[in-house]
Amino acid sequence: WPFRIWQVLVCLVYIGAGIGKLSAECWTNGTALFYPPYEEGFGRFWNPDFIFNRMGPIKLLTWGVLLLECTCFITIWPLATRKITFASIVLLHVGIELTMIMHIFQYISVLGWVVFLIRPNDGRKKTTTAVTTVDNNNEINQVTKLPSRRRRLIDTIIAVSLLSLMIIDSLPTGRIMSVLPHRRMRKFVKKRIHRPLLKARSYIYDAMNIVGLHTGEWTLFSGVPTHENHRYTAVIRFNNGTEPVVWRNPDWTHMSYIKRELTLWSDSYYFYLWNDNDEGAYPIIATFNEYLARTFSLEGAITYQHRTSKRRERLMIQPNNTVSSISLVIHTEQGLPPDDFSLNPDNWWTEPARQPNNILKGSDCMFVMTLPKSKDRTQYIKINYIYNPDRAYDIQSGCNRYDDKDDKYHAIGSYAGIQGYMDLDFGEKKNYP
Repeated sequence: WPFRIWQVLVCLVYIGAGIGKLSAECWTNGTALFYPPYEEGFGRFWNPDFIFNRMGPIKLLTWGVLLLECTCFITIWPLATRKITFASIVLLHVGIELTMIMHIFQYISVLGWVVFLIRPNDGRKKTTTAVTTVDNNNEINQVTKLPSRRRRLIDTIIAVSLLSLMIIDSLPTGRIMSVLPHRRMRKFVKKRIHRPLLKARSYIYDAMNIVGLHTGEWTLFSGVPTHENHRYTAVIRFNNGTEPVVWRNPDWTHMSYIKRELTLWSDSYYFYLWNDNDEGAYPIIATFNEYLARTFSLEGAITYQHRTSKRRERLMIQPNNTVSSISLVIHTEQGLPPDDFSLNPDNWWTEPARQPNNILKGSDCMFVMTLPKSKDRTQYIKINYIYNPDRAYDIQSGCNRYDDKDDKYHAIGSYAGIQGYMDLDFGEKKNYP
């Protein structure tokens, strides 16, 4: 049963991934792999221009991935197609390893499929090992005791219950319903499968979450792939009036492949710092400014005090603090979908798919922190992590307090160049959307 549970879980992952992609237009029209090379961190060892910048190879690769992920969870079960399915899955993830920075994702994925090359002992002979490989049916002299009938019954009940919970929790019935061709089929699935499953899911959600088994639908990379780059700059000003310091996040374009792997998680942090642009992200952005303030001031000059029963969390500013303000700006560069020129079949194999003018560039203020001027005594700032349109940090912070003098410093991180940054509408830049 452990092998069967693992096998079903792997299939559920790829059912979600395959069906999720099948319901996304960029995958069905063959343009999904057009987008990732826009990312500065996309390239690894091998990403030639004649493959990733030509619409013909892009479409073939996109449709090939879609076909494999929509069929592998079926073709992996028959022994006649198991080896070719496994080999195809391995080749897919070897390609990911060669072309994309995905950390250990591809290794874990292949490891999950290895379980299909193992068959459990189902009561053949006691001299057969507990598991034998698909390619080797030779008996090995190792005694394995067959469990009692009662034990097997208990194991079966537990395993079937666990499998049922996993299916209820992660089967993407909504996605399946959306790709069905006929209205009657969609209506039947919605009434007989989707609605009952949602009801059952509401009952088991808390229990699955508590025991750590909740996964939800595995719709991996089913939408339009990320095709934008982010840079952050922060201008740190000091109380003594010295020249401001500009902080920049690490630049992927100047990193080796090994350094990219080592800094993947920090880059992920910067990625989600921007993409979680909602009320829940506000405390994270404010805390990041606090981190910069502590980093560029003297050691111990700015400290964070946690909430207690008698007071809220707050910043403690010592008299020796040197930082007066910090403004944080994000610079973005986003690729546009392929134009009609790229989609013309006559240009699929010879003309570049991505055009230089199909890129949007811009900059936005994220947060401004203004610290009180130094005094002879310790000062406290009460932290108010309540979201409002001005990103107010009590009355002393928020992009409404952005200083135009910081423009020339932030401009060094702009994708549009210094002049392009200086030409931005200051009103738009200060009012974070």
